[in-house]
Amino acid sequence: MDKCQYLQKVRLDIVAKKKKNAPPKHFMMNLRDTRRTPEDFGLVESSVPDIYIKDNDGTKWIKRPMIYDLGREFFKAFCKIPIPDYSGLLAIVLNSDSMEDEYGAASIMLELFPEEVYDTCMDLLEDELVFKTCWDFFDLLDIESAFNRSETQGKPIEKVEQDYAKWAALAYRVSELRRKYKLRNRYRIVWPPT
Repeated sequence: MDKCQYLQKVRLDIVAKKKKNAPPKHFMMNLRDTRRTPEDFGLVESSVPDIYIKDNDGTKWIKRPMIYDLGREFFKAFCKIPIPDYSGLLAIVLNSDSMEDEYGAASIMLELFPEEVYDTCMDLLEDELVFKTCWDFFDLLDIESAFNRSETQGKPIEKVEQDYAKWAALAYRVSELRRKYKLRNRYRIVWPPT
């Protein structure tokens, strides 16, 4: 399935508000400040460093920093391995009912796939009805804030400025549509991670 077919399928799922067949849980985070150790998440250390095993099903997990600041600090989360590719992460963000999965997938999308995120945003902005139904996606990724999410290391300053300009233009468009439809923000993100 190519990218256009995938996005069209995602659009249909969103418009129809179908959330059945949500992807299985891929992320575990300390959202309520009640879990501090791997054991609190039901994980035990494996013989491989930095790899943990979920004691009830034997799945493998890795500790990974997340970029979200939920009012306390940047924190670590656990990701099931293998970590999904971009289309898998996008499916999690758009279809999951789990806040941990939404935050975890969004964090990795912004860190590893910023250009794909930009392309997806542009595709979703083609239709304002789709934008309204996908507002949580834009809000979760904080697309409304104008900053350069693209990789900057090793790039000439002109390319970095071009990247910033495209993200700023996208942020402006998203902000205009949010005000037009009086959409509210649900998520809070701080980028880049420290």
